[in-house]
Amino acid sequence: MSKQHKKMNYKGNRSVLSLAISTALLSATISIPSFAQIQDEQFQAFGIERFDSQKLFHQSLTEQGSDNVPIWRIPSLLRTQNGTLIAAADKRFQHRGDWGDIDTAIRLSNDEGKTWSNIKTILDLPTANEGRSPLAPNNPVTWNAWGNRDHNGCGGYCNSAFLIDPVMLQDKNNGRVFLAVDMFSDGAGFFGIKESGAGTITTAGKTYPLLRHTNEEGIDERWTLRENGDVYNEKGEKTSYNVVVKGNPDIAFKDLGDITDTTSGQKIGNIYLSQSNPPILAVNTANIWLMHSDDEGKSWSSPVNISSQVKKDWMRFFGVGPGVGIQTKNGNLLIPIYYTNQHGKQSTAVIISEDGGQNWVLSESPNDHRWNDKSSMTLNSGNRGFELTESQMVELDSGDIKLFMRNSSGKTMMATSKDGGYTWSAPQQTPIDHGYSQLSIIKYSKKINGKEILIYSGQSISGSGGDPLRRDGKLLIGEVQPDGEIVWKPATLSKNIDSGEEGKSQNNAGYKNGFVYSSLAELGNGNIGLAYEPTVDYTTIKYQQIDLGDLFFKEGKIFADQRQQARHFTFNGAENLEKIGDGTAIKSGIGQAQGGITVSEGTLVLDQKANDQGESKAFTTVQLQNNAVLEIKGVQNIDNLEIKVDSDPMLKFTLDNNSPTMLNVNGDAKLVGEKLELAPPERDLIVPAPKPLYGKELISRYALMYPDDDWVKSQMAAWEAYDLAYEKALSDKIAEQDKQKQAFEKEQQTKLAKADNQVKVSVAVKGKLAREGLKLFSIKGTNSLNFKLVNNIESGLLMYELGKKLPQTQSRGVDKPADIVLQPAMETLSNGAKRLKVSADFGAFATSPIAMLNETDWLNGSFLSEVNASKSQRIFAKYLLNNTHYRTDLSFAKQGENYDSSSRGLMIGGVLATDIGRFGIAMSKTKMTVSPREKEAILNSFGMNINFAKNINQFAFDIDAGQHWYKGDIQNSATFKGKTTSLGTSIGYNLLQDDTFNVMPQLAFSFLQGKIKDVKTQKEVDIHYNKFNTFKTSLGLKAGMMVNHLELNGYMGYSWFKGNNATFRADSNRFGIGKLANQWQFGTQAIYHFNPKLSFGLELGYKSNHKDQTNVGANIRWLF
Repeated sequence: MSKQHKKMNYKGNRSVLSLAISTALLSATISIPSFAQIQDEQFQAFGIERFDSQKLFHQSLTEQGSDNVPIWRIPSLLRTQNGTLIAAADKRFQHRGDWGDIDTAIRLSNDEGKTWSNIKTILDLPTANEGRSPLAPNNPVTWNAWGNRDHNGCGGYCNSAFLIDPVMLQDKNNGRVFLAVDMFSDGAGFFGIKESGAGTITTAGKTYPLLRHTNEEGIDERWTLRENGDVYNEKGEKTSYNVVVKGNPDIAFKDLGDITDTTSGQKIGNIYLSQSNPPILAVNTANIWLMHSDDEGKSWSSPVNISSQVKKDWMRFFGVGPGVGIQTKNGNLLIPIYYTNQHGKQSTAVIISEDGGQNWVLSESPNDHRWNDKSSMTLNSGNRGFELTESQMVELDSGDIKLFMRNSSGKTMMATSKDGGYTWSAPQQTPIDHGYSQLSIIKYSKKINGKEILIYSGQSISGSGGDPLRRDGKLLIGEVQPDGEIVWKPATLSKNIDSGEEGKSQNNAGYKNGFVYSSLAELGNGNIGLAYEPTVDYTTIKYQQIDLGDLFFKEGKIFADQRQQARHFTFNGAENLEKIGDGTAIKSGIGQAQGGITVSEGTLVLDQKANDQGESKAFTTVQLQNNAVLEIKGVQNIDNLEIKVDSDPMLKFTLDNNSPTMLNVNGDAKLVGEKLELAPPERDLIVPAPKPLYGKELISRYALMYPDDDWVKSQMAAWEAYDLAYEKALSDKIAEQDKQKQAFEKEQQTKLAKADNQVKVSVAVKGKLAREGLKLFSIKGTNSLNFKLVNNIESGLLMYELGKKLPQTQSRGVDKPADIVLQPAMETLSNGAKRLKVSADFGAFATSPIAMLNETDWLNGSFLSEVNASKSQRIFAKYLLNNTHYRTDLSFAKQGENYDSSSRGLMIGGVLATDIGRFGIAMSKTKMTVSPREKEAILNSFGMNINFAKNINQFAFDIDAGQHWYKGDIQNSATFKGKTTSLGTSIGYNLLQDDTFNVMPQLAFSFLQGKIKDVKTQKEVDIHYNKFNTFKTSLGLKAGMMVNHLELNGYMGYSWFKGNNATFRADSNRFGIGKLANQWQFGTQAIYHFNPKLSFGLELGYKSNHKDQTNVGANIRWLF
């Protein structure tokens, strides 16, 4: 089992004060020497995690499904885009040779290889052996398979159809995983091929597999295998034979090739097994079979032979380069292959699909244009040193494809394609030692330090082949340069693989630290997964997770990936280091470091602790550049600080309530920049405030503007009482912190980045501000940090600015520090009125409650105008439009906010007339856009209204109620839920009423109440509303007349509103909500009766005063 991560998780509730710098810096340049080589045994000081390997495929894993098979070879490792690791391998029942009874097996992992599913055989071809294929004599490991590969020597070890060398890739457009594998009929595979070409024939535009049949006269005939497995003879006549061409996945497709005589229904052999003496046989050549999975490797399709699409007639062997293929940026699928010509000489190429794996074409080979007089087809026996075989490839960001190839030169060869893999440059030798074995290479998904990164695995002993070279595995880093060249540093940017295995070759010689075939995959956590053969006895495939930082640290590079927990390192040596990668590394050593560091990317946290002598120095010199971040925890000492501003580096200070935070630069430093981000520490001490109590900053500003106002005086008095309670509770908590800081400043006599900063630094706030203000810096002597104000300084709903605050008992002097504090910003109208400056979100929060009440009042009125329009019972549908221009009753100084709104919706309901009165009911759905000064709010509502009306003599009475539910969305800021409830009644007197004309004065009363809850903000601000309500009294006159089929109704009246002093709270600050204003109201309605049952109506309405409101309604009615 692999070791689990036990690193500290760099998380918590500490806040960060950060200074981002983006202009040129020092007048004096501080340089860091070039990086020195680090010894491998120092890996722990660099925070490197080393994982144990685990057996992935081995005979001993019987409980995991090994079937006691002795030989496991040829790993292929693929991580899907959904995070599943699929490992495929050869399951070799009989011996170590590349033929015999060999199946394809897989395992799956959903946790980056910590645990694996049981071994599953997904492809198993028939064997002529009865039951289990026999093991090689004496020992399947040491039996000389290569010396017994002719048919007579093979005997029972060459009478199985078999598969070898899996290669996988995924189409990321649809998630389909492909697995390609070499397939052979019974025989010695690569060494026993009898025929060239794909073993197919094209007839009438269709390509069919050829079958060999010997007739009664002993003459060979060429038959064909056609659709549905039907077999046709040489004359094109259908025979009685049928062949299984789509196998049964439940038996791993072992029935593929089975022959049935349809006249008797009997199985009479298999086309892939010559020793079963079947009447027909497949052509004995090399094939590539392709299968796929659409469920992350759980199940697989029946394989398809794609050889006829890509194999030329002059090619004998044709097989895949085991490992993985790639998908290029344009979506094409590429699988590495190699083949032999008529001279038996090998050349590398790729096959390419442009349609998601349906059709494939063969590329040229790097050997095709290597010489003027030879190609991969004509390469002959005099050119053994030029053979290219198994390969793996990567695509660079430029679109170039790099193909890395096995060969006998002693170095890995590489070729380049500029056209997506169709053509290749002549191969060139790389500096990577190579011993004629398979290799693996992948491209890392991220650039590191601005460069594309390739990761290579292979044995590291140079030579032309043999088991003695198949050991000492190594992973290498290749850095892609701007011109596409790749720089390899095998001595430093590398990791040696200790396989822990000693294997015996077929001559019984023992070789330690074996490393043969391998396959790499990038894991979801940024580490590397490695599946490899650790021994030359070929019994085992292991899996090991590799910390990518392990390949960098010997060159003094601290790598951290943001997909992982922060890397803690303690190295204090004299070598100079470099922080790379987009993640966080934490220097958490003890005592004094002797070297410096360059922070090139990501975040470096200084958290160095003092030794027993009180000495602490994180680094001698720190260089900060690019977009890197330097974060300070506690008190940190360095000699020199240089910030190279190529783009936007950042300096952060982690604030802690329990200890001081300070960066002491003992030599040269100069902080220059443009942006300061503030996230003050949270206080876990809370003292409840008396209610209602507005925010202290708000009341302090009001006291300046309205010093004689009684309400302001009462609030100030409440705050004085609150402050006494708060300060008493807080004093014990912060006393120790202040004492520690004062003692530190007195003892150390140090400075905070003591330099003259002439460039202004702007400020932004993150998180919730401490109520009493925040001390940011202590500035001593005549040195100063120069700040300027920007517009987006906000916390909660208020805007803030920087100010300087002298200690109350001291005046400014050389040794008298002043605090830099945050204070609420103010805005001023042209007439001199002042108020606290609020954020862009404020208007939507402040106006949504009054907009909800106004919307509900409009919907109630629209409902009543409909149900009271006629005494007849009916059903109706009504389309609604409403526009409002609201002008708040709150003054500018009291944060008054105006808004415009537009609504549209639909109301459906009905009226039922009975002996006791009329009953009305309706449901409505609306969408309202509320637009204050800046951000909009969208309010969707669903509501219901009910009404009962009764006429007694000339009096008309009614009672109504309604409830409406709202869902609000403030643009990119917050969501909330709201509800309004209403209850009303009215009484009217019919002055005049006949069939054509009526006049009725009316007095109405209604109560509306609203509530907003479940406010979810994207920022760290706590919004809470109290209930808001209003009581409405209306006095008006209604009139109506009927002219033929046209009914006209009108209303004129005046309404008085009396509401509570509603407020909402944002963190510790409380703000007022406006009220509905008294208003004149006018309305008219026209209804056209098409017949006694069907009518159509239009209505217009207008309200005036603090809100100007127009509404339109269109309805259709059906009387019954």
